[in-house]
Amino acid sequence: MIHAVLNGTETDMLLLEQGIRKETALQTNERVKIERLRNEKVIREVFSRFLQKPDTGEIFVVENKEERQRIPYGELLYFEARMKKVYACTENAEYGFYDTIDHLEKKLSGHFVRCHRSYLVNRNLIEGVKLSQNCLILRGNIRIPLSRSWKEPIKELVL
Repeated sequence: MIHAVLNGTETDMLLLEQGIRKETALQTNERVKIERLRNEKVIREVFSRFLQKPDTGEIFVVENKEERQRIPYGELLYFEARMKKVYACTENAEYGFYDTIDHLEKKLSGHFVRCHRSYLVNRNLIEGVKLSQNCLILRGNIRIPLSRSWKEPIKELVL
């Protein structure tokens, strides 16, 4: 393919032959430049977020009728059992599926810890415990109930 370099007059003549007004061509060119800059910014943001997240290489897969979602353990804050389903909760979303907290506790014992009959929390994301209020504090100041049954194991883990 041969590309010719056209001067301003030749470009104007070519646009007229094609039935394109010069103003329209300039506006389109500006829109393309703006879109290119916007895409470049989005790509930089995605790479920046990717580099900031620790990747343990371990992924939890949520499967249900609507979707199959792969979630890195480092993004999972907690699992909650409610209304005959379990919900995997991240900072931005929750994914429902059929399972039991007991089964997940056995399956994920190295990464998640039980703190309540309805909750499993990511042990790496526990930021604090409020024993007087019976709750755990997770990343993002998320409060999770802490029942008496699991208070001692949590105290040993966190304090």
